[in-house]
Amino acid sequence: MTIQEYIDAVAARLDLPDRVMNRIRRDLENELFELVQAGADQQKAIETMGPVEELADKLNEKYADTRPKSKEEQQQMPLLLPWCLLLSAALLIFKGAAVAMGSRSLFDAAVAAVGLVLTVLSAVAMLRYRKK
Repeated sequence: MTIQEYIDAVAARLDLPDRVMNRIRRDLENELFELVQAGADQQKAIETMGPVEELADKLNEKYADTRPKSKEEQQQMPLLLPWCLLLSAALLIFKGAAVAMGSRSLFDAAVAAVGLVLTVLSAVAMLRYRKK
C-alpha cells in the first residue's frame, strides 16, 4: 500500500466536514513524508501510523465537534435566554418604577434604560426560537 492509498483509505472512513478532511489529509501526508525523508520506507511509515481503522476512529473522535449540528440541535433555545428576559424585565420594572416615582438619580434612569434595551434584545432573540 502506498502513502496515497493509505491516506485515501483513512479519508474514506472519516465522517467529517470537507474542510476538516482536507486538513487531515494534508497533515497525514506531511507526517508520512517526513517519516520517509527520515529514512523509513513507505511501508514502515504506514505501519508507524497504525491500522487504517484505528487511525480513522481516533480522528473521528478527535474532530467530532466539527460535524455540523442537526436541524433540531440548531433550533433549540439556549436555557440562558429566558433567564435573561426575566432578569432584564425585572430590572426595567423596578428601576423604571423608581424613576416614575420621582427618583432623580441618574443611576436609576441609566439602569432602567439598560433594562429596557436588554428586555427588547432578549425578547427578539426568543422570538427566533418560537415554535411554529
